[in-house]
Amino acid sequence: MDFEQEERQDRGYLYWTPNRWITVSAEYQREEFTSSATSPVFETQRVPLGINMYHPSGLTGRIKASYIDQEGTFSGTSGPVDDEDQFWIVDAAISYRLPKRYGLITLGGTNLLDKEFNFEEQDSVGKIIYPQLLVYPKRLLYTRFTLLF
Repeated sequence: MDFEQEERQDRGYLYWTPNRWITVSAEYQREEFTSSATSPVFETQRVPLGINMYHPSGLTGRIKASYIDQEGTFSGTSGPVDDEDQFWIVDAAISYRLPKRYGLITLGGTNLLDKEFNFEEQDSVGKIIYPQLLVYPKRLLYTRFTLLF
């Protein structure tokens, strides 16, 4: 089965370090996707804004708020469906670096406001995958323990 597919991605970013302990980031990401194999045609725009804090004691904090705007025609159970949604999600984490840099302990969360939204990602062959860029449909709290040796 032959099909045509077209993707376009644009990205711009700005990173700033106002002092030794803090970094600030702002990004703009845009993606267009069309495919003749199914009927998905969509455009997604994302604007992630973040602040990171790095303390000499080994404590690190991160918060990121992302505005996402997606619209398009997607494959539905009864045929193509036009849909769109715009929403904000907030992710945050706090980490502690173990002595002698032996590892990291992290507590974090994604979609902390538990925002409900309509959002779909597409992979390179037009199959819906979820989530590709950590856009979780429900609040997710996690811990991570990383050992370095």
